[in-house]
Amino acid sequence: MAPPARKDIQMNEIYEILDLIKIRPAMYIGDHSITALYSFLNGYSMALNRLSIEDHTDTLLPLPFWFFHEYAARQYGYYESTSGWRNMILDQTNHDESQGLDAFFVMYEQFKSLKIVRYMYAALDIKHQQFYEKEPLYPDPVKVHLVELAPGYLLLIETKEKYVLINSLYPNKQAPLDYAEQCFGSITKWKCEEIGNLVFDKEFVF
Repeated sequence: MAPPARKDIQMNEIYEILDLIKIRPAMYIGDHSITALYSFLNGYSMALNRLSIEDHTDTLLPLPFWFFHEYAARQYGYYESTSGWRNMILDQTNHDESQGLDAFFVMYEQFKSLKIVRYMYAALDIKHQQFYEKEPLYPDPVKVHLVELAPGYLLLIETKEKYVLINSLYPNKQAPLDYAEQCFGSITKWKCEEIGNLVFDKEFVF
C-alpha cells in the first residue's frame, strides 16, 4: 500500500501537535499562555496555506480544527461571535493567559470527543440537481446529510466523489435545512439512519 500523500499527513497533524503541546507547553510555545498557543497555530496555518495544503480529511470526527471557534462560541453562548476562540476563552478567564491555556485544553478534549447524536439524509433527484440553471454550486450532488452533535448541527453535501462539509456548526436544525433548500430546492424525503450503521466512504473536504 502506498504511503499517504504529504498533504493528508499535514491536515491530520494538528491534533498530534496539540496533544504534545498539552503535555509540554514550554517546549513548544514557550510561555504557558493561550496567546502563545494562538500565535503558534496561526503560524502553522499560514505555513499550510503557503504550501497549498488542501483542507480535507478521511473522517468526519474529530471535526477539523477550524470548527473549534464555533464550538467555543456555542459553549459560551456567543452565537454571533466573530472574536475568535482565544478572545472568547480569555473573556471567561478574566484575561488570565495561563488560566486561558488551561481552559483551552479542557475544551479541546471535549471538542475532540464529540459524538454523533442523530443523523438523517435525503437523496437528490434530477430536479434537485438542476435547481440552478447555470453552474451547480456542488457538481454531481447525490445526497445531503444532516448530522446532529451535542452543541449543534453539521451539513454535508455528498457528490459522486466526496463529501463537502459546510463550514458551520449550526445552532439549530432549521438553519442547515434552509441552506440545503437554497442549494437544491424543496427537499421533503428525509430518512433517519441508525448511528451504528453509518458509513462514510469518501473523503471530506471543507
